[in-house]
Amino acid sequence: MKKHVLLMIMVLMSLNVVAQEMEEFFGCDMYGITNVVHGEKEECWYITKVEPYSQVDMAGLRAGDLLTSSDTVNNVYHVGGSKQLVNVGSYMELEKDSYLTELEVMDKGKTKYGLVGYRTWNSNPFIYKNTQVYSDPEVSLYDYSTFDFEFTENNVIQQKEISGIIEKELNKKNLKRDKDNPDVLIFINYYSDRRENYTPPTQEIITRYKYGYEIGSGWGPRQYIESQTRGGYTKVLNLMKFTITMLDAEKVRKGCKVTPIIWNADFEVPDFSVIPPLKPFCTDVAEFMFCQFPIVHPYNQSISKKCYYQAVGLLFEKKKPKVIYHVLKGSPAEKAGLKAGDEFVKYGKEKFIDEDSGNTSFDMLIKRKNGKKETIHFDNVKSYEVLDIQ
Repeated sequence: MKKHVLLMIMVLMSLNVVAQEMEEFFGCDMYGITNVVHGEKEECWYITKVEPYSQVDMAGLRAGDLLTSSDTVNNVYHVGGSKQLVNVGSYMELEKDSYLTELEVMDKGKTKYGLVGYRTWNSNPFIYKNTQVYSDPEVSLYDYSTFDFEFTENNVIQQKEISGIIEKELNKKNLKRDKDNPDVLIFINYYSDRRENYTPPTQEIITRYKYGYEIGSGWGPRQYIESQTRGGYTKVLNLMKFTITMLDAEKVRKGCKVTPIIWNADFEVPDFSVIPPLKPFCTDVAEFMFCQFPIVHPYNQSISKKCYYQAVGLLFEKKKPKVIYHVLKGSPAEKAGLKAGDEFVKYGKEKFIDEDSGNTSFDMLIKRKNGKKETIHFDNVKSYEVLDIQ
């Protein structure tokens, strides 16, 4: 009887050890925030990263989505006013600390697998330190799907040039322009001013010393006073201000007493030595502004954006990051016949990246478990954008 009990205890212990060595592969990174849902503030999850061809990815979730949970069914709010009910089921279990995701392998960069495009704003003091972004905490920006622009009389040409930049950024977030009945009205303020600060000539009294002879004291250093005029000079500074303001169009039409501002981004520098070209500069600033739409991130954090190319749905062995640990279901890798144990060798010399979609076409040389090498062609593999907030 004692042996039987001891055997049962050993079995249970071994099962617990196995359970501890397994982990669920969620396939996404997210952090908790408070956001308005159905008119009420609610604890939600903001998704910043989705692993290629994971269950979360295949269910249609993307970086920037807002997740609310109810039992096993998740309500997903996509930027652009759409909502989705998602049930990803049971997450895949993998052995803990035995694998690396494709994005992790790309970040390490040691195996020359994949391609990563980086965009870090806090390294640019003109943009990061001089831009402020605010949103109305009583409004969910996920509820809006269309927009249009309202131009003022000042700097109309510049406003129209900038509106094209903003439209591209909002299109990336699935918002569309609607001139007839928009959800959001956007006002643009672009202002630059050349200022000359003239400093007039100044009279200075200077004490000097020279070696000389004086009756009664003899030779030695002698002090004398003289006046000197310092010439005037002009310092040229340029003030630059660039503001994007979003208003709730329906409230504007109804005539609210308080201006219904739902989102505002402001860039201002009072002492530019030279005004930069409008289009490239405003493109950079607007890109940083809209990385904080619909969620505004704290300014004490580092914010960067990464775009990952050539991800085909693989997990790699942690100790041998060129060897495939697992092939994700429904991925291009599975369709191409890649198997666990196959090894990534290198890419072909030519690859094509579509500038509009970010899709990539390329050849990959792999080595099968039996040692044979094979070239596999991948066509129109989608890219993955990640907002890195630390």
